Amino acid sequence: MADLTPFGKAVRKIRIDRSETLGEMAATLGISAAFLSSVETGKRNLSDDLLDAIIAHLDLKGADARELQRLGLESRSAVRLKPTDKNRELANAFARKFDDLDKTQIEEIMRVLNKRK
Repeated sequence: MADLTPFGKAVRKIRIDRSETLGEMAATLGISAAFLSSVETGKRNLSDDLLDAIIAHLDLKGADARELQRLGLESRSAVRLKPTDKNRELANAFARKFDDLDKTQIEEIMRVLNKRK
């Protein structure tokens, strides 16, 4: 089974607590179960409209709705890489040093990344 995003975990927990299957929820939302599963695992992007529809379907209000919205928005910002050895090596090296970068290093990295060919 694929790893779930924090958003996917929250939605799945609510569905299970309410004895609702993935297929039932997807049908109510007018999407396929495969698409909903892909959203839960972060393989497909979660649109604003779908996020709102899920919150409405689950009848979440107040803090619960805000928390699921936060998790949904957070799941969009996750970085996804093609699983090549070089991509993985670079991403892991960057992640290990990320918190140690100073302002000058960050500016230099941004300059390199934003450089036009």
